[in-house]
Amino acid sequence: MIRRRVCEAAAGAVLLLAGCGQGELRDDEILARVQGKAITVGAYRQQAARVPAELREQLDPQRYVQALIDEELLVQEAKRRGLEQAPEVERAFQQEERVLALRELYRRQNIEVPAAPAEEELQAFFSKSPYNRRVRFSLLMVKTPEQIPPLLAKLKGGAKFDSLSMRHSQDARILERKADMGYHRWGETMPSHAALTERAFFMKPGEIVGPLKVADGYFLIKLTDAHPVSLEQEREVAVQQVMQEKLSERLTQYYASLGQQYALQLNEAGFQALAADWAAQAPPEETLGMMSHAGHQLPAKQPAPSRPKAAASPPLDPQQTLVTYQDGRLTIGQCRPMLQADAPRNPEALRNYLLNQLCRQMLAPLEIGRLELLKTPTLQEGLEKTKRRVLIRQLQSQIAAQVSQPNANAVRIYFEEHKDHYTLPAQVEVRRMSVADAQEGQQVLQRLQAGPDSLSLVMQFVSLSYGPSALQGDSKVARALQEGAVGSFQGPFYSDTGFFVLQILGRHPAQVPQFETVQEQVNADLAQEQGNLFFQEFLKDLRNRNAQQIQINQENLQRLAKPAKESPA
Repeated sequence: MIRRRVCEAAAGAVLLLAGCGQGELRDDEILARVQGKAITVGAYRQQAARVPAELREQLDPQRYVQALIDEELLVQEAKRRGLEQAPEVERAFQQEERVLALRELYRRQNIEVPAAPAEEELQAFFSKSPYNRRVRFSLLMVKTPEQIPPLLAKLKGGAKFDSLSMRHSQDARILERKADMGYHRWGETMPSHAALTERAFFMKPGEIVGPLKVADGYFLIKLTDAHPVSLEQEREVAVQQVMQEKLSERLTQYYASLGQQYALQLNEAGFQALAADWAAQAPPEETLGMMSHAGHQLPAKQPAPSRPKAAASPPLDPQQTLVTYQDGRLTIGQCRPMLQADAPRNPEALRNYLLNQLCRQMLAPLEIGRLELLKTPTLQEGLEKTKRRVLIRQLQSQIAAQVSQPNANAVRIYFEEHKDHYTLPAQVEVRRMSVADAQEGQQVLQRLQAGPDSLSLVMQFVSLSYGPSALQGDSKVARALQEGAVGSFQGPFYSDTGFFVLQILGRHPAQVPQFETVQEQVNADLAQEQGNLFFQEFLKDLRNRNAQQIQINQENLQRLAKPAKESPA
């Protein structure tokens, strides 16, 4: 039998464990031991089952078993360093424990991911959802609310939004992009700024709204364009959303039953006090209505009503009872952290939101304890796997902290050696205008070529860039982008988002950027590469130090690589 050494660092130290005869391996048979800890065929098969079926036959069992050995070495090293008692590990483990326990609770209630929706159901959802469009908007941001009223006054007086933003915005990202934040689809923005993007989906082109308060300041937002998006472009997301809505409905029903089971009730006086306090924290918002591209305000069909001044609310008493249930009560101070930033301000919506949070965060754990779910073998096995992952992550973080940051000279050398990775792709700068159909597109082009009123039309175009993907192929748009004269108007064209016409503004060939413009990214890439190399050296040393404690059953490993064929009749 050919003997291959799975652990390269353990030369001469790999012991051949006893074989177990021919035939298919049982799950409890041993492939290796690491300091006495057995790695079984069952553990191997569980890990291999995570690999897509089409790739499973290509697995190299020797390399895969080596990965399991490395995992065990890392877990044992983390325990040796006392990381099991680290506060970060305990917090992460408790969080994972809650997730697994809730999953088991839901499974017992037959709350599972629903089947994919029918086409009619999907179409109905998509036609009403914000996923059916993408929006483009400009932003203006300042640090304090006192700066907003003068800016709103200037906008009402006809000031151009982007110009005003470039003079007053206190956000580097806005200034870098000349206030234009480009196109966005629903859900693409960072959670901390989701309120801005989501607000844009319910505005009309030219409308200005604000101030909107987010983590780093007060924003005014102007919608500059909106394009339809086809279902095919967002089919996967739409399917997931419909399934999520069905799952949420089932969870809401279950939470309601839990509330009845535990006699959950809101104390009305406490809730009204909390609701008033929560509503008072909502920042004021002003809508300027439709604005022409020249900046002159047009009459809005439904002007936003001014918010009446609320009477001063008494100070919130954190000790006031908010919730009662069969085992006790909770105060406002105990429940207030359950209100996340996206909690509704409307009292009735807030009531439903709070009851939902109470059931998920308080009653569900009580039910988990009552049913003793944490003691079930399946959950215990899952918790053990979770603990191993958490320990390894903490060990990796500890090892990474030992790696010094690359010096400036090393970062520049790395950039010179990897310039291709940072090369900016070719781009064509254009103005684009959406039109209803090909006929309207031809009319727009004729008016632009005639000249007299072209300025008002040009102001309706929005600026954007086309990258390499749009320049490839032999489509009409690609040919226009490649061959159209700078300054010329092209079209009309059709895409998934509808008809449009273009004006070619300029072309930029692929080029290597200045080092200073990408220095931060280069530094991060080099630091990550050095961290990976340092960790691999650490793992190699770990193998060497424990070589005498690693035993591999080569016969079982060979049988795993070449399963026994059926015996002839």
